[in-house]
Amino acid sequence: MNKHDARIPVISDPEELNIPWQTLQTIIAGKSLLDTFELHVDSLDEAHRFLHAYGLDANEDIDKLRFTALEYIDSVLLQETRLHLPDEMIQLSLPELLLAASSVPRTTVSEWSCVILKVCHAVAHAQWTRDESAGDRARLKIKNRLEPYVIESGDGFWIGDEGCRIPIVEYSIKTEKQFFRLVTKLLLKEGNLSARIYDHIGMRFVTHDIFSAILLIKFLRSRNIFMYANVLPHESRNSLAEFHQIESLFAEFSDPVEEIDIGSGGVTWPPNENSYSSKKFKMIKIIERILVTTETGRKVFFPCEIQILTRSTQESLSKKKTQHSAYEKRQIKGVKRRLFHRTSLIEQL
Repeated sequence: MNKHDARIPVISDPEELNIPWQTLQTIIAGKSLLDTFELHVDSLDEAHRFLHAYGLDANEDIDKLRFTALEYIDSVLLQETRLHLPDEMIQLSLPELLLAASSVPRTTVSEWSCVILKVCHAVAHAQWTRDESAGDRARLKIKNRLEPYVIESGDGFWIGDEGCRIPIVEYSIKTEKQFFRLVTKLLLKEGNLSARIYDHIGMRFVTHDIFSAILLIKFLRSRNIFMYANVLPHESRNSLAEFHQIESLFAEFSDPVEEIDIGSGGVTWPPNENSYSSKKFKMIKIIERILVTTETGRKVFFPCEIQILTRSTQESLSKKKTQHSAYEKRQIKGVKRRLFHRTSLIEQL
């Protein structure tokens, strides 16, 4: 072929590839599906093909997905609002919702359809990316790693052995996140990807002071209670104190101190990305990916979150018993704002 020749695309009809630009933004411009209201489904047959390509083949899976999404909307999102799910929306099947969401101009029905479909999308990711077998093995591995080093005596709890003992206020092994809370977290994620949720399971420690918190981390590392080679450094967080302050604490003090003044800046790197967390919740967070072997012999890396906070932080939070409830309410408010943005329904939230 001559280098000056060029093959020209041939399109039989102007409507042939009439994909909305908003759709292309979700593909090549980094925009989340949750932040667009553009869908291009012209018939029920096309809606069924869309669901098939998504991976939804069985009617029972489609129905379960829709019912779960409707339950989340009704029992979580619409609580304490003037909104309620219209009966006509409850009756629409998933293919019918896809068709309604594509209608132009936009109507109340199309707006509700978009909201329901977005929640369906989050529910699907929450439901079908959970590896329960790997999660069970990871929890067992955490328990087997930690419990040999837990010492309970007349003067409280300790983590340690014959070579080192660190006093702690309390500890717990975290179980799987409650399902609707997982859906909420996905709906807040920038990319709506459940692969980025790392706190399905984990360990939580409350120490008496920052000095003990750092000693505890050193102990957990030295006894391989967490495997530091599998820590995700870009997901680690430290709002207890600046690293140079921690170094100074160990250089200058031989006795534990209750707290040190960390000023208003807190940690500078990496930044705390969770804008819904209370500024009073100061802790060290470590994310490890635990390598486990399932019953079928499959090797899987499963995420585990390790939280370490001090007694003063715990007491500060316990004085406000509604602290976690307020945190969840801030999250729900963020989900509502995202799902109902640019709709006529937002005025009733």
